[in-house]
Amino acid sequence: MSSVRYGNLFVSLFVIIVLTACSTGRSNEASIEYVARPAYEDVTPVAQLTATPISLPEPEFFISKSTVPHGGTLLISVVGSVIRGTVTFLNIELPLTRGDRSYYTFVPISRTVSLGMERIVIRVVYSNEVEFEEERIVQIVGREWSFYDFSDDNFENPTLLSRIQREDEDATLKATFDRISPVKLWKDGPWLKPLHFDALITSEFGEERDYGDGLTRYHEGVDFSADVGTPIYASNSGQVVLARQLSLRGNYVAIDHGGGLYSAYGHLSTFAAAEGQMVSAGDLIGYVGQSGLSTGAHLHWEIIAHGISVDPLLFTNGANGF
Repeated sequence: MSSVRYGNLFVSLFVIIVLTACSTGRSNEASIEYVARPAYEDVTPVAQLTATPISLPEPEFFISKSTVPHGGTLLISVVGSVIRGTVTFLNIELPLTRGDRSYYTFVPISRTVSLGMERIVIRVVYSNEVEFEEERIVQIVGREWSFYDFSDDNFENPTLLSRIQREDEDATLKATFDRISPVKLWKDGPWLKPLHFDALITSEFGEERDYGDGLTRYHEGVDFSADVGTPIYASNSGQVVLARQLSLRGNYVAIDHGGGLYSAYGHLSTFAAAEGQMVSAGDLIGYVGQSGLSTGAHLHWEIIAHGISVDPLLFTNGANGF
């Protein structure tokens, strides 16, 4: 009986030792640190994405007339995804200006340019930096010019014809009209005559004038006969850049229409607009007078494109093609 108890005790002690050993082994396994490794490595090649070029429609080129007279003005425009461009005419490069639906410029035909066929080259750059070039041929035709001898006329202030006075005024006008505003300020549609009635034209554009003492000039605008105090209105919208007294042109208003195009109004009695003011077509800008070099009350009206005087009446009668 006692031997059975000792046997059972021995078995119990053996089981306890085995369990303790197993427990200690599990504890030792738990203290082992394992280094984590990815289950797999991604060896898939990265796709190289290449943008597909967008095909843009080629530009459309427009020119207002193929035949233009001395004193005329061409309107050249380009429709498309243009970001910049130029027009070259008679070796003079003119920048294109961004308009409402196109890029454009006015090309002046000087009174003194040679007659015949001339080449116009239009170059534009697209938004994708692709360049386009278009060449057009225009015919320049002559006009009959009148002549007037002013040498015997009695001007109120003949000293205004002095060389210094003329050069000072010419320098002021050149500094003004050589500037090219890179925005379109004029509005589409017919240009307006500056007087609200059918005034008598006393001197036409391009008239050759002899002032005596070897001084010959051609008339750079159109003169309308009108009484002192007659209202004068803007021919189109823009910004007034000059409203001041000059020697020959007297009280003078100049309006910047954008893109190198200006209109101007001379010999005013008083101003109704100030420099820096924005005006719309038909806005009051001044009153007729006889200030400056003048033999009587009248309005001297000019249009200047890229520094060159052109015939303003061709803007109002549709002869320029726009």
